[in-house]
Amino acid sequence: MRKKTGFIIAIVALLALNCMVLFWLVRTAGGNAHEAEPTTTTAAQTTEATEATTAQTEESSEQLTPKEQAATHVYAHRGVSGESMEHSFAAYDKAIEDGAKYIEQDIVISADGTLYVSHDQNAARMTGVNRDFSGMTDGEIDALTTHSGNPVLRLSEVFDRYGTSINYVIELKSKDDATVDAFIRIVEDYQYQDQITVQCFLLDVLQRLEDRWPDMPKLYLCRSQDAMRAGLDKSYVDIISVEDWMMTQDNCDEVHDHDKQFGAWPITSEEWIRKAIDMGVDSYFTDDVAKAMEIEETYGIEKRE
Repeated sequence: MRKKTGFIIAIVALLALNCMVLFWLVRTAGGNAHEAEPTTTTAAQTTEATEATTAQTEESSEQLTPKEQAATHVYAHRGVSGESMEHSFAAYDKAIEDGAKYIEQDIVISADGTLYVSHDQNAARMTGVNRDFSGMTDGEIDALTTHSGNPVLRLSEVFDRYGTSINYVIELKSKDDATVDAFIRIVEDYQYQDQITVQCFLLDVLQRLEDRWPDMPKLYLCRSQDAMRAGLDKSYVDIISVEDWMMTQDNCDEVHDHDKQFGAWPITSEEWIRKAIDMGVDSYFTDDVAKAMEIEETYGIEKRE
């Protein structure tokens, strides 16, 4: 009898133990389910936040004023070189006053490795001094005065004056390593890679800069049909900009068909500005920012919709 009672007690104890284990498992599963809920909620909130940010970005882009939309198509050619001496603060200031947000700088290098702003590699046309900038020291260039009484600007001076208030459309006039290296150094010093569209006639220079800054827009300058077509299949070319005589509907369509923007230079008369708009030219260099902005804000807004 005593053995039978002990056996019953053992069975009861075993059943009790099983119940306790089962209860613990149920609670653990329930706890894990509740702990997982915040993670699911967080993921949903993240998705909603991403969608909201995208919607805000798209809405912001759609809410550009007519002037802001116009400015995306107009590149101030050396400032406003038709009114003030090219590449001077006066020329840049006037372009900004007229509504420009994209202003061109052509850069050359001194014997000391400093970048200066000049369309020509020789100082004769601007200053009357028949010497190449690359053969002059910084001191010699700083002592020069243009025919309009302006100094030859260092690129650093332009950056210091305008900061991030404008977009710089900078042409590298040479493919030599010294110029490209100096350009890379100054962009990194100022951290202006997001403020710059870099332009060049040389594809290998643009490719080298693509390796450094893939998100910096690369503008390829062309003076011939062969040159234009050489840039069509280059993934690092974002904009193909052609000399005015090459601004045709066929060329514009061909560039667009290769998922690139089409530009032209120099486009200054009202007739040519309207022609560029009619063709769907994405951007153009002009000597008359005021005229281009006026046409873009009126005629261009309707035609480009």
